[in-house]
Amino acid sequence: GKTIVVNTDLKGARFYKETYKALTIFIKPKSLDVLRMRIVRRDPSIPEREVNNRMQQALTEINEAENQYDHVVWNQDGEFVDTITRVTEILKLEGYDVKS
Repeated sequence: GKTIVVNTDLKGARFYKETYKALTIFIKPKSLDVLRMRIVRRDPSIPEREVNNRMQQALTEINEAENQYDHVVWNQDGEFVDTITRVTEILKLEGYDVKS
């Protein structure tokens, strides 16, 4: 009787969807350029090769998300509260008991 939020990759989302009939929401970055900037901002010493690997993985997940997730929410840079508000609205519309 509780709502659980899990931050997972595409494989994990499929698992929860198939096993628990979970609602899936993909939080999509505004753009790949913004995503690249976020990665580097979090760890300025990250090697370019690692940045490129993460970007490739992100691109794969973004392309697959459109058909794999129940909802897609755009995460605007600097608009975290708005993103969480939109996710909360979706959960409520889907019948989940969510405290605001």
